[in-house]
Amino acid sequence: MTDRTESTADVYAVPREDEEPRVPAEVPEDQEAESAAPEGRPGHAPPGLPDHWEEWPTFREVFLLHLPPELHPGVREAGRGIFATALEIELPPLPQPWTHMKLRAAAADLRFLQEFLEAVAEDRFTASLEAEEVRLAERAESWALKVHQIARRMEEATVQKPN
Repeated sequence: MTDRTESTADVYAVPREDEEPRVPAEVPEDQEAESAAPEGRPGHAPPGLPDHWEEWPTFREVFLLHLPPELHPGVREAGRGIFATALEIELPPLPQPWTHMKLRAAAADLRFLQEFLEAVAEDRFTASLEAEEVRLAERAESWALKVHQIARRMEEATVQKPN
């Protein structure tokens, strides 16, 4: 994080209950990212990654970036074991409908991804980057905004209304 008074993380932060939301404007259409997905269904996993979300590593690629590549297979295997164990645990009664909880969890993961993309964008101010890396960091900021918008919509859609 830099010494600037307002970071991109501040702009996208979820407000406290007593604050007015600070929601950035919608992404203009001329800034839309390419919508072409790899072959197969939209959002199909890139080559080398599983097709189904439950088969994806418990420890995400952004975490594995911080480990030597030779440790990745072992960490992925440990994650599979943790996930398999978690699936066997009987849950207490759920505080919300299951679909709400799944979407809230997905929104939380999107918030993580949003913050990660904002950190990539912040590299423009904190690291010496080549021109191509600067261009990608600028795009990361636009992508963070899109992820923010999706997460916000999911959060809004799953708010429990008082009875």
